[in-house]
Amino acid sequence: MSAKRSKYDRNEFELDPAAPVLIPATVNADGVSLQRQIHDVIVRRLQPILDSRGSVMEAWDARWGIDDLPVTFTEVAMVRPGVVKGWVRHAKNTDRVVGVRGDLRWSLYDDREGSPTCGVLNHFVLGPRNPILLVIPIGVWHAAWNLSSTEEAIFLNHPTRAYQHAEPDKELLPLENDVIPYQFP
Repeated sequence: MSAKRSKYDRNEFELDPAAPVLIPATVNADGVSLQRQIHDVIVRRLQPILDSRGSVMEAWDARWGIDDLPVTFTEVAMVRPGVVKGWVRHAKNTDRVVGVRGDLRWSLYDDREGSPTCGVLNHFVLGPRNPILLVIPIGVWHAAWNLSSTEEAIFLNHPTRAYQHAEPDKELLPLENDVIPYQFP
């Protein structure tokens, strides 16, 4: 399968060494992404509060009104340098992730039948330099790529359903597959 490139990722343009390529805008004048966002994906900017003692950042607050689903479980996950975790999707669970160390590029693909964004691919970089809460709805494929070649990356996940050891809610695909029109560089 040949890699299809996202027009919103300047590192994935097919470049010709003999001719420059004009790259379209990726954000508007207010800094809002121009990528067509997958239906039901939520991106909330988080605000670290810094003072002379250090910092604190709220990672989840039900009062934000993002959803009315419970936080029943929180996990801390690590991705080794240069490694991609995924592709995975859930049939019963919504993921709510926050990058806390390193830069993780989350790729999401919507192949949900009947979704208004079926066939749309999104990319988001999460980490301390771009603190966001990313809500990944049921049925959306997702993978996290640690962009560093030397440092581990860590993220928190506040899923809507606790992990079921006897019956995990995880459907997996290999990184290269015939379902998702994307290949990691």
